[in-house]
Amino acid sequence: MTDYLINERGLSSNSVQSYRDAMVLFLEYMLKKYGIRADRLDYTDITCERVEGWLEWLENARGCCASTRNQRLALLRSFFKYLMYKHPDRISEWQCMMSISRKKSTKKNMKYLTADGIKLFLEQPDQTTEKGYRDIVMLTLAIDIGARVQELLDLTPSCFNSGKISTLRIYGKGKKVRTVPLSSKCTNMLKQYMKRLHLDSPEANMYPLFGNGHHSKLTRTTVTAIVKKYALKARFINSQLIPDHLSPHSLRHTKGMLLQEADVSIFCIRDFLGHSSVKTTEIYARASIRQKKEAMEKTSITPYNDVKTSWQKDKKLLEWLKELGK
Repeated sequence: MTDYLINERGLSSNSVQSYRDAMVLFLEYMLKKYGIRADRLDYTDITCERVEGWLEWLENARGCCASTRNQRLALLRSFFKYLMYKHPDRISEWQCMMSISRKKSTKKNMKYLTADGIKLFLEQPDQTTEKGYRDIVMLTLAIDIGARVQELLDLTPSCFNSGKISTLRIYGKGKKVRTVPLSSKCTNMLKQYMKRLHLDSPEANMYPLFGNGHHSKLTRTTVTAIVKKYALKARFINSQLIPDHLSPHSLRHTKGMLLQEADVSIFCIRDFLGHSSVKTTEIYARASIRQKKEAMEKTSITPYNDVKTSWQKDKKLLEWLKELGK
């Protein structure tokens, strides 16, 4: 199955890990519900009814939201596709499982930082410490290039090109590579950072750009904890500027919104962020329109229907006008 996902589907190790986690949950359900251990599970034990029961279990017992449920289902569907080739004699059963519908979920508001929020957020790391210095560079770069957290962690000094226009080579989803330009401020910060940590030497070319003291990559969990730590400190200073539950992906959304508000073409934003479809990029246009609408409502005067003219306030005049129509 792993060979199928990597070699035939071309998925990354992170995607394979997500598939693994979904399968672990399914095996856990089969053990708890039907007493079937993983080493005893046969493909004939997997039925449409049991998959639907698993989805209900995810929601009720595990407390998963509808979007998480849908994500787990999507992952399991790939397993069913795999089984179609391995056991075509039960293709009707696999097709039944493939037809299980997604559950409608409410879309959450996108979390991102405004210009003032970015300033406050980036003021929190203590740059006099080694970790604080690393964090301020990492978070500034994350916003400047709008990288996914794994893209950020996969960066090495060799990805940096300090030419006339400084760029970073980013390895994105589906092994796609894109090159993004850096601002002059971010370029200078990155040069100083690499010099200070001796990452500009040839032997450090393939070290993680942001790692620990042993030149090992930070984990996604660590980066999430770093973002939440500084977000909490910033919210303590001004809760209006820092949204609740700020995550590393919120920093990516921040860049998308900055580009949208600067009237950058939606197709350029798509290419800059490495979206596979412009439909994904449209969330920034919708968020921008909603933001402008809310601003207009906050700054608008009393709605027209609530404003009464002098003749509307004159009851005698209104009664006289009504009589004219009789």
